[in-house]
Amino acid sequence: MSDKFVLVVSDEKDDKHGEIAVLDSPNETERLVETLLEAGIDQERIRVLAGSEAKLLTTDRPVVGFIDKANPTTELEPVEAGSGNSRSVSSLFRSARDDTFDPVLSASEAAS
Repeated sequence: MSDKFVLVVSDEKDDKHGEIAVLDSPNETERLVETLLEAGIDQERIRVLAGSEAKLLTTDRPVVGFIDKANPTTELEPVEAGSGNSRSVSSLFRSARDDTFDPVLSASEAAS
C-alpha cells in the first residue's frame, strides 16, 4: 500500500480554500473521513490521495546582475551562467560561429 495519504477538504468560503492533512495509515485516514462526514461535511468536498514522496534533485545556478552606478535607476539584464563548477573557463568562451555550442549544459554533460 502507499506510504502516505493526503486528505483534502475544500472550502471555497474560507480564505485558505480548505484544509489538508497528511496521514500515515489507511486506518487513520478512514477514521478522519468518518469524523468529517459525521460532523456534516459534504462528501463532495472530501478528497483522499494516496502516494509516496517523490525523490527530488536540485542544482544551483549562479545568476549575475549588472548595475550601472552612474545611473542607479538603470539595471542591466541579469545573465544566468551555466553550472560551470566542473568545466574549464575556456569552455565558456566559444566562438559565436560554433552552432553546436549549448551555453546551458546539464550537470551530467558538464561533468564529462
